[in-house]
Amino acid sequence: MGLFGELFEELGHEITGLLSAGRWVTLKNGKRVKLDADGRIVAGLPAKYAGVHVADFGRVSSEERALLDVDCDELAACHDCRETFTTKDHAFRALLDANPGLMELKEAEFGRYDVEWLRWQRGGRRGPKPKAAHVDGRFDAINERYNLRGNNRVASFTEAIYHALPHSRRWDDLEPRLVPLEEATGIKIHLPVEALKLDASKNDAAACRDDVDKRIAALFEKARAGRIEETPAPPALEEAPF
Repeated sequence: MGLFGELFEELGHEITGLLSAGRWVTLKNGKRVKLDADGRIVAGLPAKYAGVHVADFGRVSSEERALLDVDCDELAACHDCRETFTTKDHAFRALLDANPGLMELKEAEFGRYDVEWLRWQRGGRRGPKPKAAHVDGRFDAINERYNLRGNNRVASFTEAIYHALPHSRRWDDLEPRLVPLEEATGIKIHLPVEALKLDASKNDAAACRDDVDKRIAALFEKARAGRIEETPAPPALEEAPF
């Protein structure tokens, strides 16, 4: 499109947004934006944010920055990328760090069984596995996929997350195992940074940049089509005085 084309596009977006119906609000970071009746951005920010729900602005801009920070030239010759994770505890934390929604769900449902199961898991799985009071039907996707029966069935989200981590400890083997976890949680599970870096390192710089561009485009497309957050949260803003 070129620099002038982009400038004209931004100018057209801003004029359209200013003339459209809506209300002006001030975000906590001081930015003033105009929202339509559904809470979606129509003016005050670059055109790429048009149609993004204001409650998703922070999430979208954060994920975009993370993608833009990917150094494709460096990743194409990544020397510090590891094929495997050191321990399951390390991978467990990395997976939660990459998925705040999964972290919230795990913490909200954490109970006595989780404490006993973690003690058993980290103690080398010696003796019988702790028994759960009941097995939630939400874990059927995992238990049926891996044919888990009796006391071997997954009975909590903490256990479910650990169960998704491959015994091979290879990052490459993680993504397929996230499918039943997504079905159980109802949340789109993103790969940890380590896994993404390893995957990107296997492409040359041009392929990496193309992949980053596609991920950013998909991010904004998803944001404009619906909501990014799994659980809608009130927008972090204050009404502007005018």
